[in-house]
Amino acid sequence: MRMYGSVMARSLGVVVALVGATLAAIPPASAQEPVWQTGLSLVDKPKYGADFTHFQWVNPAAPKGGSVTLADIGGFDTLNQFPTGANVGPGIGLIYDQLMVGSPDEPSTEYGQIAEAVSHPAQRS
Repeated sequence: MRMYGSVMARSLGVVVALVGATLAAIPPASAQEPVWQTGLSLVDKPKYGADFTHFQWVNPAAPKGGSVTLADIGGFDTLNQFPTGANVGPGIGLIYDQLMVGSPDEPSTEYGQIAEAVSHPAQRS
């Protein structure tokens, strides 16, 4: 009976030490405040600020309208983007907006298409 008690006491000591080490590794709450921004880049600061309306290479005065024809081998049986066991039509992703869209002229940079802003901890953890 005594041996069991000493094993329990040592196990409890190990658990307390592990919890203490884990809590010491967590940064303080002030370091975990989110950073809100309109663009997210893994390489450098985003090129465009919060007030940009279009990418530099886009002509906002371009004529609107027209049609597009996409070629694909085979057929399709659904316009659902996330089907289960069906053939999706070609270019179906072109009719849906994304949460964020990549910038072709910046590596590893995305800007909100639907999202107004994104956040992450200051350490990017």
